[in-house]
Amino acid sequence: MAIFLREADVANFATMTMALSAVEEAFRLQGQGKAENAPRRRCRLDKGLLHVMSASLPSLGYACLKSYTSVAGQTCFHVHLYSAADGGLLAVLEADLLGQMRTGAASGVATKHMARENASRVGIFGTGWQARAQLSAVCAVRPVETIVAFGRDPERRERFCREMSAALGIGVYAAAAPEAAARQMDIVITATSSKEPVLEGVWLAPASHINAIGSNFLSK
Repeated sequence: MAIFLREADVANFATMTMALSAVEEAFRLQGQGKAENAPRRRCRLDKGLLHVMSASLPSLGYACLKSYTSVAGQTCFHVHLYSAADGGLLAVLEADLLGQMRTGAASGVATKHMARENASRVGIFGTGWQARAQLSAVCAVRPVETIVAFGRDPERRERFCREMSAALGIGVYAAAAPEAAARQMDIVITATSSKEPVLEGVWLAPASHINAIGSNFLSK
């Protein structure tokens, strides 16, 4: 019988270290032609969209799909995990936190392999849900000493910096202007669904590494 895991269950057992290891292994297998990853498909609803993504790792014995709805400003995420041996449903997971960690881990793996090993200064655009996992993942793979964050809402920006400073044990400082989150930074993260560009290339320091997430739609 399939198990059902709620958000609280995922929070109790999943860690960023686990996510980094799993995502890196999945990328490695995909590079070897041992995994399949289908493009996201969307179906329109009266007040939103249904989104579906699927993938398989035959060598590990699993296949899964992630589906979520975005309706009237609300989102609902689930993952269905199947056995590759007999096709049976193994688990259904509420997947808001899981998706946050997976997205952060993808940036963490990219940073691990492409950013300079001594990268210690991080700038981030965006102070929302995804921004938190982005910083957690990057800090897990590089010796980060300073983080500068910019978001359009000053109050939310200050709160984000306080909370992430406490969570990471690293100084996270609010940027009064967007360029302050890019100039002299070793790593720059854009975690925003803004319809307008948030990062100007002229702000970037030589050899800086960029993790750009959030632009998964033509209007973003």
